[in-house]
Amino acid sequence: MQQIKFFRVIFTNEETPEKHNPPATARELAVPGTFLYSKLDPDVAGDTEKVRSLWLGTDSEGFARLVEVAMVSANEFQRMINRLAHYLVEHNYAPDLGTGFELAQEEADHTRKLADRDIGTVMVIDRQMNKWGVSEAFKTVPR
Repeated sequence: MQQIKFFRVIFTNEETPEKHNPPATARELAVPGTFLYSKLDPDVAGDTEKVRSLWLGTDSEGFARLVEVAMVSANEFQRMINRLAHYLVEHNYAPDLGTGFELAQEEADHTRKLADRDIGTVMVIDRQMNKWGVSEAFKTVPR
């Protein structure tokens, strides 16, 4: 069975799921989800933790600060794209399911490239909002 490098949500003793509203579930697949903030006015969005540094869990639609590179099956990867496509339509980020699948595939491909690291590598996001949109930087953190 084909395996794909992707991100899974992790929590540490200092980083409990209760900190995020709604929280992601440990070990679920996650994407950066920066599309969530692309339509926000930087002056209105402010400097919240969710905008700055949280990943989107694709099962729970919750949030987490830390992810790690893990191997996932091709079937799990395809199910994640399907869930994400429906999420994009349900939350008005895509006008129809066809567009939702295209956008979900783009997000999945972008995330796969980011996950092309050693298994177990822990990553965080640092987003900044400005008048031109959202910029993001991805950083590894020591275990």
